[in-house]
Amino acid sequence: MIAPVTLSLSGLISVAESLILILFLLVVSVFILKKLSGTRLRPPFLAPSSIQVIASRSLGWQSSIMIVEAQGTRFLISTGRGGVTAIGVLNIAPTVGSGDLK
Repeated sequence: MIAPVTLSLSGLISVAESLILILFLLVVSVFILKKLSGTRLRPPFLAPSSIQVIASRSLGWQSSIMIVEAQGTRFLISTGRGGVTAIGVLNIAPTVGSGDLK
C-alpha cells in the first residue's frame, strides 16, 4: 500500500526558498554574461563586424544580389550556387533626405 503524501508548511517554504535561489542565480548569471560580452572573452565569430549588408534582393531560388559596405566603400556582390562574386564598387554616396523627390 502506498503511504499518503503529507505536505508540511516547512517543506513548502524549503521548496520556495530553493526556487528563489535558483532564479536569483539565473538572473546573476545572465547579468554577468551580458557584461562579459563586450570584452575580449567574446568568441571571434561574435565580434562586431565592420561589414554591413545595406540591401539585399533575391533573384531566384538560390541566388541573390546585395549592396555591402566595408570600411566606407559600397560593393555590389552576387551570391549563388557558385559562391560569392564581386560585381563592382559603387561610388554613389548615400544622400541625406533622399525621400524628398522634386
